[in-house]
Amino acid sequence: MKALYKFRLLALCFFIGMLLSFSQSQDWSAESYLVTINGKDVEINSTLTLQGASLVWHQNGYNTAHSLTFMVTGSSGSWDAQNQLGTLTYNLTLDSDSATMTVTGTAEGISIALVIDNSNTQIDSYSFEVETFTQP
Repeated sequence: MKALYKFRLLALCFFIGMLLSFSQSQDWSAESYLVTINGKDVEINSTLTLQGASLVWHQNGYNTAHSLTFMVTGSSGSWDAQNQLGTLTYNLTLDSDSATMTVTGTAEGISIALVIDNSNTQIDSYSFEVETFTQP
C-alpha cells in the first residue's frame, strides 16, 4: 500500500513538473511596427509578450504609450521553436471581452492575428506584421 502511495505521489510531482516546464517553454515576445486594424494599416510600434497565463500588448505611438493585459484561458496548436514554424491559438479575456489570437509561423515569416469580441457586440481585428520573434 505504501509503495502504491509513493508511486502516485512521485507520478503527480513528475506531471506537475512537466506542466510547469511546458508552460515556461511557451513564453515568447514579438515586435511589430505595422498593425492592420479592421482593414486599415497603422504604423504603431507594438510588443506582444506572452508570459505564463497573461499576454501584454504594449503600444508606443508618436506621443503616447498604452498597454493591454489579456488573461490566457486556453491554448492549442503546435510550434517548432527551433524553426519558428506552426500555429498556436490562444483564447483570451480582457475585462468582459473575449478574444482569440493566432500565431502562425511559415517559411515566409511569422504573423499574428488578434480578434477581440467586445461586450457591445463589436468585433475588432488586428493583424501584426512581426519583425522579431523571440523565445526565452
